[in-house]
Amino acid sequence: MNSADFEATDREHRFLSYVVEETLSGRDGRIKAYSIAVEVFGRDVSFDPQSDPIVRIEAGHLRRSLERYYFTAGQADPVLITIPKGGYVPAFSLRSLPPTTDLPAIPLASVAAAISARPKAAGLWIGLLAVVAATAVAAGAWWWSPPQIGPGAPKIPRVLVEKFDDLTGTQASAA
Repeated sequence: MNSADFEATDREHRFLSYVVEETLSGRDGRIKAYSIAVEVFGRDVSFDPQSDPIVRIEAGHLRRSLERYYFTAGQADPVLITIPKGGYVPAFSLRSLPPTTDLPAIPLASVAAAISARPKAAGLWIGLLAVVAATAVAAGAWWWSPPQIGPGAPKIPRVLVEKFDDLTGTQASAA
């Protein structure tokens, strides 16, 4: 970010500094077009990101500047900073290290022996996971399945209404 080889405008430097500092401070949820426009570009509180594309435009410029830097002078940097499209929260990734030639060559036979000598715990865990998953599926199917009705039971529920006698003795219930 502070490299002399990182060719970016002052606005892009401020943009990148703001989003990186907010992210590293745990405030990445605040990184929105509105907050960037107000905090970085000095727009007033009436800023409308729908009508003023300044943040989207500068984000595109910053993305290209970062790509150019990592393609040229930043090839050896261990950490890559990108601004994914569709948002402004930076993503950090570690660059894979190039293979070194300082390590001694290990014979293939010793590697194969070491692999075959290790316990087969991974297979046990996979089998156990499969049994637990199958049990969960079976329990879920049993729990949410409709109740089974015997062969002699009617398919449609029926209600039986019979005559009844009023035992309360009041006139209101006789009507």
